[in-house]
Amino acid sequence: MTRPLISAMVAAFGFALAGCGGGFGHSGSTIPGVASETVGDAAALVAHRPTDSQNAAAAINAVSALGSRIKALAGDGGSAGDDLTRAGPPDSGRGACRGGLEFFAPGRGGDRRSTETRQFFDLGCTRLASDTTRIFRSTGPRSEAVERAIALYAPGRSTPLASRREASRISNATFGRWGFPLVSDGFSTTTTSELWISNQKQSRSKSEIVMLPSWRNVNDFCQDSAGYSLTGIPSLDSTFGWNGGTTGAPLPATRTAGRPGLVTVSSTQRGDTFAGPIGSLSIVASTPNHICPVAAPAYALAGGAPAGAFT
Repeated sequence: MTRPLISAMVAAFGFALAGCGGGFGHSGSTIPGVASETVGDAAALVAHRPTDSQNAAAAINAVSALGSRIKALAGDGGSAGDDLTRAGPPDSGRGACRGGLEFFAPGRGGDRRSTETRQFFDLGCTRLASDTTRIFRSTGPRSEAVERAIALYAPGRSTPLASRREASRISNATFGRWGFPLVSDGFSTTTTSELWISNQKQSRSKSEIVMLPSWRNVNDFCQDSAGYSLTGIPSLDSTFGWNGGTTGAPLPATRTAGRPGLVTVSSTQRGDTFAGPIGSLSIVASTPNHICPVAAPAYALAGGAPAGAFT
């Protein structure tokens, strides 16, 4: 990667963070607004095409969406997985603060098929970072449907700055007492996710995760996804998207369970970004996978033109 592109990505990342807070960009979009950060950006603006910084921001959006899948791999914000579904300490499910996390089962809304996970910026559970409400229902002996509503907070703010809504279908799984799949036994899941900021839908993505059964607390896994910005940049009539997933090089994709509450997820993600007129992008779905490596990704982006690649 060349130094100018690194500079462009750093600049775009700063804009993406500001956009989430509503301080820059269009209606709080995580795609930066029209700005010239490099010589290449300026030339692109004159030619009325997306800039390098804007293309880099599309890759950053892919990484942002990946964060949600990493939480799913770790176990719903670190509270699920094998630790709590098998036994758990006496205060499990009662909302006690444990290292910056509160877990309620059932959730505070009272639905017996729900859980709630509250993560905090501090270990004393005083500054809320995210609040995830999860409702699950069985669809078969080894399958389940899950709906998640995730409120995201900025430090020092009492109202959410964004929310994510997710619908998942889990299969080939063994479930614990609160409906979480036991990671040691492996599972497959597909998820549709939407990000909202200021009551405006910002992006849509779909992903799949195949978690293979563990060996000595280590699971191999694979995942792929596709997504795009719904808001884009109106002044350019341009929007951006991506598709990609895990690769086996230079390291295999693994989930390693350490001491209780500690999970390490390692993988290399590669993909492509695309640009096109607002409303031109969509997600094409094919048959979900149940083994790794995948025969073909379950999700790909349709529409638009290639804008770059990311790793």
